[in-house]
Amino acid sequence: MITDAQPDRCPEIAPPEPTPAPEPTRTDLAPLALPALGTSVVMLGLGALAVFPLGRWMHDYGIVLVLTAYMLYIACFTAVAAWGFAQLNHHRLDEDEPGL
Repeated sequence: MITDAQPDRCPEIAPPEPTPAPEPTRTDLAPLALPALGTSVVMLGLGALAVFPLGRWMHDYGIVLVLTAYMLYIACFTAVAAWGFAQLNHHRLDEDEPGL
């Protein structure tokens, strides 16, 4: 019978203790909501003014190209306005209910 006279040289490896994940830093974008809404209103006005030369542009550059560009422009100012309203609403909810 062979016996080991020396104690076990490899101690058992304990799993590392879990550490909580750090809280993500929150950037408050609410101050940009009003400039975004103002920008979207200006973009809406410019888009409305662009309706007048739209027919000539379609004749010069092609219907598909001009309508695609115009629809993308409309989508951009709609997205900027929606983001601005969402930021205002989110900021207002944060002020109304400080526990959230």
